[in-house]
Amino acid sequence: MEPLTCEVCVFLVTGSTLDAYISSAPYLYDGRAATMKDIFTIYNKKDEHGSTSDLTEQELDDLVEYVNSL
Repeated sequence: MEPLTCEVCVFLVTGSTLDAYISSAPYLYDGRAATMKDIFTIYNKKDEHGSTSDLTEQELDDLVEYVNSL
């Protein structure tokens, strides 16, 4: 499995500060992602914003925890 790229972070912040973004669910510009995990599982199926489709549940949880720690 390849490491995640910075594209994932760019996809997440989309012009906002990360603190404001993390604390303001729902996510994405139109509010369609109810959770941070939805961004990686539902709205990135084609890996257009970083390679997340082949991550295990634990890896996804770790990624969400990492993003929330930034």
